[in-house]
Amino acid sequence: MLIFGTDHDQVDKTKEFMSSKFSMKDMGVANVILGIRIKRDDMGITITQSRYIEKILKKLNHEKCSTISTPIEHNIKLLPNTGNAVSKLEYSQAIGCLMYAMTSTRPDIAYVMGKLK
Repeated sequence: MLIFGTDHDQVDKTKEFMSSKFSMKDMGVANVILGIRIKRDDMGITITQSRYIEKILKKLNHEKCSTISTPIEHNIKLLPNTGNAVSKLEYSQAIGCLMYAMTSTRPDIAYVMGKLK
């Protein structure tokens, strides 16, 4: 569990209360949790899954693909695959991995995920 807060006294009180009810260990400031990297700077907190997404691309042999600023044009109609066949298992694994990224840090891919599932 992560505890976020700007009031350090309140964070400490929350940790004290939680540790009185549950067996827990304070592991300090989190940098990564569940594949999500947490970056802190003067502007605030940023969460990213870039390493997780790189691992997915490598696993699916797409690490050389290029990036774009928009995942898909809204007026594009997807056509059935006429190229190499993809196994249902591989496709469902890719969709599952991308759905995790979508719900965690990449809501911008929600539209295209709806088209692919």
